[in-house]
Amino acid sequence: MSLWTEEEVTLVTKNFSLGKTAQEIKDILIENKMVRSLEAIKKQCRTLQDKTEVEVRKFIDDLSKVKASSKQTSVPTIKSDRSLLVHFSDTHFGKVVKNLKRVVLFDSKIAKLRMEHVFAKAEELVLDKKIDDIVVILGGDLVENDLIFPAQQHHIDNPVITQTKEAIEAVWAGLQRLSDISNVRVVCVRGNHGRLKGTTSSEETSWDEVIHNTIEILAKESKRNITVSTTPWEVNLFNIQGWTCMLRHGGPPAASSAAAKAKYGNWYKMHKYDFVIFGHLHSPGWFDWQGAPVFRNGSFADVDDYVENLSYDGKPCQLLYIITRDSLPESIHPIWLEKIK
Repeated sequence: MSLWTEEEVTLVTKNFSLGKTAQEIKDILIENKMVRSLEAIKKQCRTLQDKTEVEVRKFIDDLSKVKASSKQTSVPTIKSDRSLLVHFSDTHFGKVVKNLKRVVLFDSKIAKLRMEHVFAKAEELVLDKKIDDIVVILGGDLVENDLIFPAQQHHIDNPVITQTKEAIEAVWAGLQRLSDISNVRVVCVRGNHGRLKGTTSSEETSWDEVIHNTIEILAKESKRNITVSTTPWEVNLFNIQGWTCMLRHGGPPAASSAAAKAKYGNWYKMHKYDFVIFGHLHSPGWFDWQGAPVFRNGSFADVDDYVENLSYDGKPCQLLYIITRDSLPESIHPIWLEKIK
């Protein structure tokens, strides 16, 4: 049997796990100009039709372990004029939210499930639209912390060191998943919940930064097609399909007041951005400043007294966007998370 290339492993594994038939997988391989004989693939996939779930999983595991040709890269050579932007912010690993009847709506277990769900939705978009450039935003407040406000110990289910470990594991698992099918850029900015309070500590002393730096180390050590951009400031700038994005953790929720107009205007003078993304307010939405789109991300956490006091629509949500050189954005994909638990 000739060697499977990593491209073939990726496409067959991913599409079979999504329920594609042998014929559909064959068509996908042909479309992507795979050079290997396809008859063995077709025959092997056909034999799985009546197998148990355990046997199917074993096939997928075995397929992933087959030695790949050194002449092939790990990413399908799909050329796309689209990029996917996946915005994670305010995931608040460790936070516990209860409703008025004291029923738990959100905790660390649910945060992990919601992270997996958003990555799965991103993967679906990448495969459906044949996208070969993904920008994953780590936009701050990835953990809840345990010393931000008095009595916070009564609103968490883990100490901050455990929150950080679980957030790293969930983010890294998702990034590996996406890097199996596309190139991935990670762009980071810290939030307010990650900080370590103290008059002498650096503004960069933050659990968010620990997560960012750990992901950067993992990406380098793994030699995967994942790059990471961190920043010492509370702003990060990056380019996507020729557009300059200004990433922040927070910002004015609208550009209607004089103060908000002045802030967005002064930021434009400094950074010459084409669009802005931020989170912090746990309420998804979008508006524009002088024609420049501004996108406000939601949170993993359900509505709590913080969001209720702001009188925002705080249903848990994260925003995904498809961006082209001609469309900013081409489409917006809110991922609603209330039912994921």
